[in-house]
Amino acid sequence: MGRIITIARGMGSGGKTIGKMLAKELDIPYYDKEIIRMASDESGINEKLFGRVEEIYDGELLEPDHKDFTSDRNLFNYTAKIITDIADSGKSAVIVGRCADFVLKGRKDVVKLFIYSDTESAIKNVYDLYVLDGKDAMRLIENKDKERSEYYRHYTGRD
Repeated sequence: MGRIITIARGMGSGGKTIGKMLAKELDIPYYDKEIIRMASDESGINEKLFGRVEEIYDGELLEPDHKDFTSDRNLFNYTAKIITDIADSGKSAVIVGRCADFVLKGRKDVVKLFIYSDTESAIKNVYDLYVLDGKDAMRLIENKDKERSEYYRHYTGRD
């Protein structure tokens, strides 16, 4: 039986890099945006629509002829289904973001990590990655962390 490692992270913390390194070190698959592509492939819904989902996860997948097939709720449910399918495969994997820790709550085969960094390091990392000045890097960090926090709170009811 495998282990699923979920990683939530703050912007500029290096969480994505840590996840990739961990997956490489353990020789297991790494999933991030691939989950969106996989959900798009399975559902037949355009990948671009998966970018913004704002309803509560209830696990119910809607049929293509349903009026809410491309609703935010259904898009999130497809993403959650892919995460669950990965975990149910019995193979180990690293999954970054997508509320994976929440989707897989209660499972004994899940290790949940939250990666964060101090502000100075986050600004430097964002500056290096996006070539932004300190003020713009800080603004991006604040905005992205706020988006992630609101997304997580919306689906999980937790901070």
